[in-house]
Amino acid sequence: MRSDKHLTPTCLIDHARAKRLGEGLTMKELAAQLGIPFDTYVGWERHQSQPSGHYQVIIQGYLEMKPAEIGRAHV
Repeated sequence: MRSDKHLTPTCLIDHARAKRLGEGLTMKELAAQLGIPFDTYVGWERHQSQPSGHYQVIIQGYLEMKPAEIGRAHV
């Protein structure tokens, strides 16, 4: 059973996960699409690690975040 944190996006990677699922993509497909190593992306979705600055920019681009929204997004 999944915890509530996976039901309501609360951080940047949770928003990416929600969008990925909405698009019907696997983690492997999204990681390849974004040019991110698969193991790295899996670690983020499992909350084992967080994306660094460079990867945050990639995720924000995927989410089509506006500059004003970037400062409000939790990593």
